[in-house]
Amino acid sequence: MCSVLVRREHLLHIVEKRPNARERFTEFAQDTLKKPLEIWKVSYDDDSFRLTYIGVYNTKYQMLVVIHIDHCNVLWNFMNCDKKGLNKHRHGELLFQRYRWPKQKQAALHEKVA
Repeated sequence: MCSVLVRREHLLHIVEKRPNARERFTEFAQDTLKKPLEIWKVSYDDDSFRLTYIGVYNTKYQMLVVIHIDHCNVLWNFMNCDKKGLNKHRHGELLFQRYRWPKQKQAALHEKVA
């Protein structure tokens, strides 16, 4: 895993969406960066890429933290969603997972991602 720089001046676009009040989820975002469930690498056409950190919690909402690597590993965005909503963010190359799947489930997951 790589180190991630979180700078206040890069967080304004995250908290400016007042109806979402996303600042409530900053502790979840920090925890997701420190102890992710999964990390996915998604490549862009310009050879840059983003890392999507997925955090799962025993709450209504789960956490996604996106790091755009072309910007010196700066925290780019974080968002919350329900557990089912996490699946659409599971694409690209799986770099890290904190768990082991039974062989059948792992084969099905790799087919879905490919």
